[in-house]
Amino acid sequence: MQKDMTKIIFFDIDGTLVSLKTHRTAPMVKEAIKRLQDKGILCFVASGRSMKAINDMPISNIDFDGYITLNGQLGYMKDRQTTIYEFPFDQKTTSSLVKAFDEKKISLMLVEKERSYHNIISEKTITTYRMLGSKSDLDIPGCDTYQGAAIFQAYTYVDPKSDDQSYKEYLPKDGITYKSWATGCIDIVRSDISKVEGIKKVLEYYDISKDATMAFGDAGNDIEMLGFCAISVAMGNADTSIKKIADYVTTDVDDKGVYKALAHFGLI
Repeated sequence: MQKDMTKIIFFDIDGTLVSLKTHRTAPMVKEAIKRLQDKGILCFVASGRSMKAINDMPISNIDFDGYITLNGQLGYMKDRQTTIYEFPFDQKTTSSLVKAFDEKKISLMLVEKERSYHNIISEKTITTYRMLGSKSDLDIPGCDTYQGAAIFQAYTYVDPKSDDQSYKEYLPKDGITYKSWATGCIDIVRSDISKVEGIKKVLEYYDISKDATMAFGDAGNDIEMLGFCAISVAMGNADTSIKKIADYVTTDVDDKGVYKALAHFGLI
């Protein structure tokens, strides 16, 4: 693929657009996005985060063209309200998750379109949110009860110092994939949905070819996206497994990684 064919770029957030060390927007990202858009290149977020969480993040002041959220399960237009597509859990999976949520044997967060809430907030939950930059326990979505709305994703938490997989004992066995996107945080998503399914819906909406795509990522929930897009960029802080599958490895998120990669490909 030639650089002048690029029409749309998909960016992960944590570890790509936002530093997991400083919890700030990566250097020169806002400038880079504006320069891409001035050239007519669409810039989409592609994250495991919910829209509500994205609105509270340091990139909230960047004017992206759209958002693929919850690992591909819910896509939004530029206004952050109008949906392009929706992939909620099916009823069987929802029932299994709600059962585990109600039994409270593990800390579990359910994510609906408009709200996120926990069954209990454990020490593992608090540790994970602090690692992600929460300055107060008030930043953690509170406890509530399931009231029947569609669920698009769930999260559970593990001790960052261990490889404990016991949470799987209490959660659905079929049709579910567990993806780690940051130390201690496990995404629970449909096994038939990843960021790629969201990307395909966006490409269909804009009538853009797969050959005109580019993606940036750093973690396990970016693997499918990087494998799918015509040009894939791994951050310098990415897992080794991510770097192996990428077309290009840029510098660390805190060392202008996104900006330098875009410059490398002559896009800015």
